[in-house]
Amino acid sequence: MLQALQVRCWKCKDTFTMSVEIPDRRPNDRLVDLLVTCPFCSTDNRLEVTESMLRTVIVHRGGGEQAVVDLSRRGALLDHVFEGSEPPIS
Repeated sequence: MLQALQVRCWKCKDTFTMSVEIPDRRPNDRLVDLLVTCPFCSTDNRLEVTESMLRTVIVHRGGGEQAVVDLSRRGALLDHVFEGSEPPIS
């Protein structure tokens, strides 16, 4: 499923929106692992998004529970800003 998400560039710290394809079947909890170029400073950013990054804690009286973002919903990732990181030197 195609999802829009926000990325904060590791170098210039500006935030930009992009679309990525989230596969339906994943062998691990990695949703996204790719290089993206910041449209503001043209710097490459490594973008890694895992399912564990999308867990939220909902607290009720007497305890708490974890919820995972529903990826079948369009725009489900727009509430998060994902940090780009400096790509490894190859």
